[in-house]
Amino acid sequence: MKMHYSHRLSGGRIAQIVGAFVLVPLLGLAVVGIFMAKAEHLFEEKYLLRSTISKSYGLEPGAPVMMNGVPIGTVKAVEFNDAGRIDVTLQLLKRYQGMVREDSVATFAKSGILVGQTKVDIAMGNSSQPALADGAILKAAEPRDYAELANEVKPLLESVQRTLQRVEDITKEVQTTVQTGGRVLNNVEQSTKELPAIVASVQRSA
Repeated sequence: MKMHYSHRLSGGRIAQIVGAFVLVPLLGLAVVGIFMAKAEHLFEEKYLLRSTISKSYGLEPGAPVMMNGVPIGTVKAVEFNDAGRIDVTLQLLKRYQGMVREDSVATFAKSGILVGQTKVDIAMGNSSQPALADGAILKAAEPRDYAELANEVKPLLESVQRTLQRVEDITKEVQTTVQTGGRVLNNVEQSTKELPAIVASVQRSA
């Protein structure tokens, strides 16, 4: 009976059924893509800002741009300029443009303590300052280099080491003084004990 029914299906009907099986998954993928695009703010209006730094610090296109822990955009490009420095292009959501002002500063740091993706943090600007326009330059504060920090800490460590050595020397001097003083006190005590006998001997001699 089923075979008889299938033979009665026309070629056009079979094509429609096959097309439905193909179309439904495609529509599902399209819906998922729309939701993902919305989540990634692909349909929102954006604008660009630029910063210049001496090193990339591991920064890559697609890295997050944050403000007070809230994502407000991504890194669009990281490339050398003619001066050999690094130009960073930030693509930010237009609705946050009023928060990024002339006194705002971008900082660059790892998302973890030592490892992780490098991200950009932008400090919220003062409301008295004008907002940065599309294509404007955003000031950047670069992280301190470990070598520079080591060079700055080295004199402090040397000073602490000298202080500890001086404390040790003073401690030894005090111990020596206490020991010497102890011997002197013992001599005085012994002499005091012997003093009556000496006085008596002197009296007899007299």
